[in-house]
Amino acid sequence: MSIDKNLWHNRLGHPRAAALKNLGLSSIETQFLICEINKAHQLPFSHHFDPVQKPMDSIHIDLVGPITRASVSVFKYLLTIVHQSSSFKIMKSLRGKSEIFHQFAIAKNFMEKQKNRKIKKLTSDCGGEFINEKFKNLAEDCGFTYILFPLNTPQHNGYVERTNQTILEKARCLMSMANLPNQYWSNAVNTLVFLSNLSPTPSRENSSPYQLCYNCLPRLTRLKTFGCRAVIYKLKNQRNCKLAPLGQEGILLGFENENIQYRILRLADLKVVITRNVTLNKNIFPHVLGGKRKTPWITTNIPDKKDEQLIGNSPSLSDKMYSPPATNNHDFSEGTMEQTSSDSADLPDESFSEGLDTSNIHPSLASTREDEP
Repeated sequence: MSIDKNLWHNRLGHPRAAALKNLGLSSIETQFLICEINKAHQLPFSHHFDPVQKPMDSIHIDLVGPITRASVSVFKYLLTIVHQSSSFKIMKSLRGKSEIFHQFAIAKNFMEKQKNRKIKKLTSDCGGEFINEKFKNLAEDCGFTYILFPLNTPQHNGYVERTNQTILEKARCLMSMANLPNQYWSNAVNTLVFLSNLSPTPSRENSSPYQLCYNCLPRLTRLKTFGCRAVIYKLKNQRNCKLAPLGQEGILLGFENENIQYRILRLADLKVVITRNVTLNKNIFPHVLGGKRKTPWITTNIPDKKDEQLIGNSPSLSDKMYSPPATNNHDFSEGTMEQTSSDSADLPDESFSEGLDTSNIHPSLASTREDEP
């Protein structure tokens, strides 16, 4: 008696061929269209990237946003740039998608000048912001390969996608720890990119992206806790009388100029100032009171043009941190834009690791000295 194999395939609810074989029915030769349509799935992704040994050989870019709560400087997007050879990261805060090409061109020119090498391969997804004549012409003029992966397949561009996920997750931790309003997310992200570039990476034999880029250990001696209390020293021309307080309270929002200056949110007027002349306390978070945010922090004000010049148009932290380490002493003069002249906290003689087993401490931390109260 002949058996209608296709009939049994339908009766049993379209099982796999192996299931029919276990019932004594040989594999069905006919492939049903209904099975192909309703059982369709993504093909497995290869986790292999061509090995890259030298900087600028392969660059990955991606766009994050729009972020629903705009930052104080009205930023809504993040342009992420990752070096495959070292995992060095650059993030550009953007107000709109129209800024993407301009900001990438600036970063590209800066990176190539610093490393004295040209980009060989650029990888992104097929988002409309990356598929345009500007990027196409740039690739043709500069002679690099421009690879575009299909939309909704983040696995193809895993280098930069994982970077976005990691940075945003850690930025949430900083914001939560500091209890800052959401409009300061741009400062948290910039700080995380900066710290990530200085941190050892297990997949890179515990070398930091900074070390892989510049063949030297990063400077960690002046790192402070994001969101901690800051007391800014006021210069003579900033005081209105002899008996005026010599300092102003603020909050640490990040680092500038290879970590020799600090970005401080001044509580008196909620303006961001860049200064070296500041005392920081890692154990005090001035805006946290009984687990709740102080009322002066709940602000949605948009900065005026003066504030935008101070905050929004300042060079990106991640751009500055791409520059090679300075070998000479820095000379700062009293000037405008709230930049002050000297560091108020000298490094003490004793190391932060005194009394601890330092045999397993990373070399970049071995010489770190604690200069916080």
